[in-house]
Amino acid sequence: MSLKLGQMGSPADPPNAIPAAFQNSLAANIELAFNTLLQAEGLPGLQLDSNTSEVRDRRMLFVAIAQGLGCFLANNASALTLSPPIPGETITLDLADPLL
Repeated sequence: MSLKLGQMGSPADPPNAIPAAFQNSLAANIELAFNTLLQAEGLPGLQLDSNTSEVRDRRMLFVAIAQGLGCFLANNASALTLSPPIPGETITLDLADPLL
């Protein structure tokens, strides 16, 4: 399984749908977490199933955070230490292309 950081998709994508480039990505999960926090604080939730210019403006921040994190991890991969939970098991970490 590859880590999907997320991209904006096209402004021409349908306005009433989430662009495929954003779906199931780290950026989409950041958006969901933010929405959960807003609602927990009694604030209005976000419009999630949309591709309007207002939604795209907000998602640009989440995509930038996700891609920045991916680049940071790729540039600092030697600082990551992973220990498999079961001796003899392996963990594969591929940070070669963080913008996927």
